Amino acid sequence: MRVTVRFFAVYRDIAGGKEQQIEFDAHASVETLLEALFRRSPRLRQEIVDDDGNLREYVGVLANGRHVRDLKGLPTPLADGDVVSLFPPVAGGTP
Repeated sequence: MRVTVRFFAVYRDIAGGKEQQIEFDAHASVETLLEALFRRSPRLRQEIVDDDGNLREYVGVLANGRHVRDLKGLPTPLADGDVVSLFPPVAGGTP
């Protein structure tokens, strides 16, 4: 099974591109996907999860356009062809 990961803003620099394909032999979840990404780019771990392995409050992780916090969190299951998008914190703008 293959999952597409899309990186936005600073995550593109850290991951080395705007998109990666991750292949799994069996069932996968957002958590197993992130672990595969962290093996490729350890700095992503620091940016996305805290020391306890929990998703940082300000990080956006969307599975097929829905925030994983609105689904099952990190254990959210993934299927072949799914798209996971990673968004760093956003700040700025005009008051």
